[in-house]
Parts: sequence; C-alpha cells; structure tokens
Amino acid sequence: MKKLSFLFAILMIAVVSLFAQAPQKFSYQAVVRDASNHLVTSQMVGVRVNILQGGVSGTVVYMETQTAVTNANGLITLQIGGGNVLSGNFATIDWSDGPFFLKTETDPTGGTNYSIEGTQQLLSVPYALYAGASANGFSGDYNDLTNTPTIPTVPTNVSAFNNDAGYLTMDSIPDFPVIPTDISVFNNNVPYVTESELMLSINETNSTFVTLNSTIDSVNDAIDSLRHRIAELEGTHTAPTVVTTGVSNVAHTTATLNGSVIYSGGSIVATRGFCYGTEQNPTIESTAVSCGTGEGSFSANLQNLTPSTTYYVRAYAINVWGTNYGEQQTFTTLTEHAPTVEIIPVTDIDYTSFTCSGDVTDSGTYPVTARGICYATTPEPVMTGNHIHSGSGTGAFFAFVTGLEPETMYYVRAYAVNSAGVSYSNVITVNTLTPSAPTVTTDSVSAYNVCEGTIVSDGGIPVTQRGFCYALHLNPTLNDSVVIVAGTDDMFTTTLRGLTMGLSYHVRAFATNEKGTSYGDDIVFVAGCDLTPVVDYDGFSYNVVQIGIQCWMKENLRSTHYADGTEIAHAVLEISDSIAYYYYPDNRYYNQTDYGLLYNWKALMGNSNFSNAYPSGVQGICPNGWHVPSRVEWNQLLDYVKSQEDYLCDVNTNAYLKALASTTGWSSSSTACTPGNDMTTNNATGFSAMPAGELNHYSNNVYYAAFGQSAVYWSSTQGTNAWFGAVCLMRHLGIQPTWETSNANLNSALNNGFSVRCLKDF
Repeated sequence: MKKLSFLFAILMIAVVSLFAQAPQKFSYQAVVRDASNHLVTSQMVGVRVNILQGGVSGTVVYMETQTAVTNANGLITLQIGGGNVLSGNFATIDWSDGPFFLKTETDPTGGTNYSIEGTQQLLSVPYALYAGASANGFSGDYNDLTNTPTIPTVPTNVSAFNNDAGYLTMDSIPDFPVIPTDISVFNNNVPYVTESELMLSINETNSTFVTLNSTIDSVNDAIDSLRHRIAELEGTHTAPTVVTTGVSNVAHTTATLNGSVIYSGGSIVATRGFCYGTEQNPTIESTAVSCGTGEGSFSANLQNLTPSTTYYVRAYAINVWGTNYGEQQTFTTLTEHAPTVEIIPVTDIDYTSFTCSGDVTDSGTYPVTARGICYATTPEPVMTGNHIHSGSGTGAFFAFVTGLEPETMYYVRAYAVNSAGVSYSNVITVNTLTPSAPTVTTDSVSAYNVCEGTIVSDGGIPVTQRGFCYALHLNPTLNDSVVIVAGTDDMFTTTLRGLTMGLSYHVRAFATNEKGTSYGDDIVFVAGCDLTPVVDYDGFSYNVVQIGIQCWMKENLRSTHYADGTEIAHAVLEISDSIAYYYYPDNRYYNQTDYGLLYNWKALMGNSNFSNAYPSGVQGICPNGWHVPSRVEWNQLLDYVKSQEDYLCDVNTNAYLKALASTTGWSSSSTACTPGNDMTTNNATGFSAMPAGELNHYSNNVYYAAFGQSAVYWSSTQGTNAWFGAVCLMRHLGIQPTWETSNANLNSALNNGFSVRCLKDF
C-alpha cells in the first residue's frame, strides 16, 4: 500500500510540475490592414487588448496596450499578458469560468487612435487555460485539476481507509494478516505460517488491491487525457491548412468564391479570405478580400469584375505561424451584350422638323437605360452629338426633332444604351423642306385705326419682319408708309398714328423672311381718332375719345401754360378782358385734378381771333395738334349724339344729356334722364363732362356758381352787339345741352370763367 500510494503521489507531482512551468501570457498574431483593406507593412502599430468574459459584449476582465512592428506581410506578434496593463490581473483570470473572447483595437499609425477593431472567441489558451483555475500552476493536489473523475483518498494508514464513492469503507476493510518472516512448509508447524494460510491472506489482500487499482486506473486515464490535451496545445505548430473549394454564381461582373480552413495549425486563424487577379498565383499582396477568422467554410461575393475576363483565385489563411494558400482555381466572367435597336421610316417632314421612330427589339445583357434618335449633317451621327432622348426599356418609341435647317439633308439613326454599351441602328437620310416667302392676311381695321393681321405660314423659315403698310392709294407696299410690329406671335396688331381723320386710307399687312415679302389683302377705311393720350406743356396727360368722326379730350383742361410755355396767371376773384387768368373750380385748388380749371376768354384764345369755322383753326390754350372747338364743331357733336338711339335716355324727348355727362360729381336729382338721376347710366359716349360750375360776373359782382350742377364750355365763336361768346351749357336738371345767350355787356361776359375741352386737328 505504501508503494502504491507513493507512485500515485509521484504522478500528481508530475502534473503539478507541468503546470507550474507555464508562463503567465500567451502568443497572439494578426494581419493588419487599413480602412482601404491595404496591408500595413513594416510599420509601428498600436494595439489595445481586451479579454471579455461571457460574450462579445461581456465583462472586461483584463485590458492592456502594446506596440509592435508589422513584418513584410503585415503580420504582428504579441505576448498577451505582457503589455501595459490598464485594468484587471492576467494572473488571476479564472479560465474555467468561460467562455472568453479576445477583442483587439488597432491604430495603424502606432498611436492610441484605435480605428480598427475585431472580436473572436478564445477556444483555447496555451499553457494557462487550465492553469488559471489554480492561480499560476498546479498545486499538486489532484482535486485541483479540471474535468477529473472523483476518486477515493488513499490513506497512509490502511486501517483507517475511508471511501464514500462505492468503494471500501472502514467497516469493510479486511484485516490484513501479518505475514511472518518464518514460514514453514509443514502444515502442522504451528509456530510458523504455512503456505496455504499465506496464500489465503494474499488472495484477500489482492482482492482489495484490485478494487483500488481500478480507481487508480481511472485516475491514470484522466491524467493521460490531460497529458494528451496539453500535448495538443503544446504540439507542433504550423501555418493553417486551407483549400479553395470552388467558384460559383459566375456572371458578367460578379462571382462567388468558396474556401475552407480544415486545420488551424495549432493556433488561432487570425485572418482568412481570398486573393485574386488576372495573373496566376495571386497572393495577399494582390487584390484580396477578408472573410473572418477561425476554421471552417467561408465564401465571398465579388463585385465590379470585368466581363469576358479570366481570373485566378486562391483561398488563404493566416495564423501566428504563417500564411498558407489553397490550390489555384480559375473562372471567366460572362460576355456582355449591348441592346439591339432598329429605326422606322421618318414621317411628318417639315421645313425645320420631322418625326422619327425606333424600336428596341432586344435589351441585351442588362436593362436599357436610355434610347432615342441622333442626327447630324454628316454620316454616322452619335448620341453624344445632336440627339433626342426618348425614355428607356424595350419596345417602340418616337422622337420629334426640331430646330433643323430648311432645305438640308440629315443623317439619322436610333440608339439604345445599357451597361454593356451603346448600339445604333442603320442610318437613314431625311431632307427638310425648301422654304418660301410667308403667307399673311390683313384681318381688319377698326374705326380707331387699329389694324389686325395674321401670319398663316412662315414659309418654313423664321419671319424677320412684319407689320402694316398704308397709303391713300390702292395696294400700298414697303415703299409707302410702314408700321413695324415687334414680336413673334402669328397674330399681330397696331394702331396707325398721324392719320387725317375723315380721309380714306388703304392698308395691307405684310411679313418678310429670307425668301421674300408677302402682303395681305388691301382694306380701305376712313381714318378715325388716334386714342393715344395727349400730354400738355405742364405734363398733364389727357385720355381721348372718338365720338362720330370727332376726336375729343375726355377730360377738362387743367394746363397753366400755353403750348409754347407762356404762363397763365392764377386769379381768385380778379377779372379782366385783357389779362389771361385761370381759376380753381369753386375756388378750391384740389378740384383741379378731377374738374380741370376755369379760364377767361383771354386765357382761352391767347392772341387768336374768334372763329366759327370748321375746324376753328384756333389753338389757343390747347396742346399742339389740338384746337378750341367752334360753335359749328360743338353742334356737330351734339347733332351726332342726338342721332344715335343708343345715346337717348328718352326717344320722345330726345334726352341725351346723360350720354355726355360723367358718372360722378353731379348733384343728385329725382328727375328722370338728368345727369344727377342714377349716374351709373351716364356717359354712354365717353365724353365724361364734369360739373365744374363757373366764375360769374354780373352787376359788378364776381362769384363762383353751379359747382356740381352744370358744365359750361367755351367755344371759339363770338357774337356781336349784345351776344357774347357761345357757351355750351349742361345742367344737372336738364336733359339736353343748350346755347346760352345774354343781354349783358359783351366785354363783361368775356370776363367769366368756364371749362375748356380741346378737339383734335385733322
């Protein structure tokens, strides 16, 4: 028993000694690549190491930092546990309480700006995996080993042998007979042990030893298993064994690479993947793609390959002992095809345009992203030149081509585009039409000299000029009076200026292009009023209205100067038959804007003599091109208005005053057909007479009268004896204008102040 116990103790001491020699660190190797997947070679890098317990996001039980220099293959070698400790105690890590994960963070520039990280499970830790549970070495106690069977303690005193695992108990241990040193071969030799008695005792002891040996065999098996594991961990290390298992899903620009690490080489596979290229035997210095770590199968999907190209590929794997490659395999990407497109005969050919169609009959390898028509004046037009884009996809399409030159031959073909390239149809030719002079019509001429025309056809080329030509003779041309109308619209219009009212004119529309000038039909018309507002010396603008064949200002004059700039004096109650005066209606200056001014006879006529002619020929206070109307001209106006039923308020009474009166300013009246009654129906003629009243001089009294009630206008006609200047009088209670006469002294009447309306010359 002592001998057996001693042997067992020796075995346990051997195990303790084996673990007691383990260093408190383990080796780690990795290949370093930057953010662009390029190897970082022969360069100092910084590494922060974290040992995580429980999972990839588990508790950090140990952290340290190290620096190392990569070799020519980008490989670094570290001794984990030998760096600058940031937290934890490497020696006290309980490796039995796993799983454990190794997280590395790397700065390729050698500093502490860790931009690359990776995490992997620690499947085994050399030397220390089991030693960690015993705190730096085997204690010598078999029970400190992990994954050991439970065995009984072998006592040194065999008489006290205890076992709770189904083996011998204190009560069942047999008493070992004392084997005497004196042995007799005689059975009846009482003082000595006989052979039969000795064998019986030995057999009983052997039975006990058999049971004990069975337990020791179990312990030895556990020790052998532990030795085998240690030998596996400490066995011969090599680079990993990796195979290139094949290439699948080969397309035009993509392929799937497959590989497998079948043996790690006794160390963790830090990097695995594929290297490939168009040259044989590619290495990790060639184009490479990383596919994780560890043993087992892996794959990578390559993108952006070149079609119709042969590639060589090898799987690779890297551990601390080196890099190994799988056998080389080759694959060839598929050939791409551009679309097939046809052109359809051209239709709707015009001077500067045509319609063209095409048909994409086959999309080729990839979807059609663009299609259309390209054209040029030289053979083989291309889509980078003049073209019309017309959508995408297969099938028929059309394009309307514009902006062409007339009388020109164009080369035309259809195109279609996919990722493989551009395809063109056969080329056809198109001849645009030959242009001619434009076609134009003279549409109408209104009573106010407004002419309208239309360009029916531009002749195939742009119209460079258009307008109207007019004269007093038939079929005027560009050699006569011409008005050019700007713009590009087909319809155009203008107002002829400077015509003599009442005269008959001929007018024709015209249009010109590079091929010549065309004219519309001749239209004859009687010149009417030019409705362009007239501006006096003071800058006041007056609207114009045509009534019958007369052209009147439709506002009361408010000028304070003659057309030559001579100033007219302002007066309040001063009167004179030799000094020109103007007055504010109702003696209020703000009435000037709406009601105009009041003038005496001297201001009206200037240095002109009276006149009852047609026309009067008296410019007086009126602007250039305008004159003071005579009594004959006033009567022409009144007779015309009275003759138009549309202007009569009551045909039975010939009530037409409302047709001349403005729609505002008149005192209210309940008498039907008077200006003050329902003013919204006033002013059918557009004359817009305003009730400015008058400055009256009677019996040496000067006063303002009838403001808002009457509109009194001067004429250029003066009577004789007791008759004073003819005045057109319209009252708010009247229904017709009247000529007022008076028995007053002639000179006294000329001192009055009345409104002025000017009539256009012709």
